Amino acid sequence: RTAQRLRSAAASSGGSGCSCASGWSDEAVLRLLLAVHANAHPVLDDATASRTVGLGLFPAACLLNHSCAPTGVLSFEAGGKVLVVRALVDLRRGQEVTYSYLDEPHLFAPWRQR
Repeated sequence: RTAQRLRSAAASSGGSGCSCASGWSDEAVLRLLLAVHANAHPVLDDATASRTVGLGLFPAACLLNHSCAPTGVLSFEAGGKVLVVRALVDLRRGQEVTYSYLDEPHLFAPWRQR
């Protein structure tokens, strides 16, 4: 239904619909949207790193795993065009670099509230 709604919204906006998805099944469009939703990283402003200014898809970052005790943190440079992973701890050779999928208020909340 989500894919159908998106196609309907695109068609009613005066355009001929989403030409990039013509020929795609509703399931394929929905899978793509869910993949973007699951893998997009909020890009934070350069000045304070506290305000979301957009979403970015960084393929290498999608390979990082989550940890509630992360060994790394994501930051952005070049106006959000470059994602940098910075170590939070001294890492041994071969040690996995992880980061938290949760934002700080949720990461520091009691386990049951996460």
